[in-house]
Amino acid sequence: LIYMPEEQAFWQLMHVMQRAKSPIRGMFMPDMGETHLALSVMDKLVGHFMPKLYKHFEEQNIVFSMFATHWYLTVFSSSFPFDFVTMVWDSFLAEGFKVLHRVCVGLLKVFEKELLSCDFEGMMELLHHTIPRKVDPEMVMDTAFRLQLKQSMIDQYAKEYHAENQTEAVYPGPTAVAAPAGCMGGGWIAEA
Repeated sequence: LIYMPEEQAFWQLMHVMQRAKSPIRGMFMPDMGETHLALSVMDKLVGHFMPKLYKHFEEQNIVFSMFATHWYLTVFSSSFPFDFVTMVWDSFLAEGFKVLHRVCVGLLKVFEKELLSCDFEGMMELLHHTIPRKVDPEMVMDTAFRLQLKQSMIDQYAKEYHAENQTEAVYPGPTAVAAPAGCMGGGWIAEA
């Protein structure tokens, strides 16, 4: 996106926000329903892949919304270095939302030992400041893609979230926004 002309970048982002079954648009709706769902899925994934760290988060009374909300909402672009952000965005645009779960869990996995050695304040410092500064993009992405994470696992955790919260899996559909007449938008964006 950063290397595209401005208009193409705009239409690409429109596509990302509007494509069918994309939770991104729902993350920005008034109830932030898809954001809550993503954080719930992350919670369960950390419990599955790193039970020791999960228990430590619980003992320190740290919930994932305290640090990971902006990871999801900005697709890591709010506080991480550019080289890491471009790797995440490339994977996200190519493979979809599942990549964000992978990267969140991968980041925690890479820094697991450090996180386990910290109390509440130390963990929050690590999660908000140290990890974004110390992140090794190659290591995190390698760790993230080595996880045995299946879409069926994410779907199961989402189903559990909806059952617990008595909500339905609703993906806000595309709005009636189209490229203005004479613009390049739309024609060059491949449908998913």
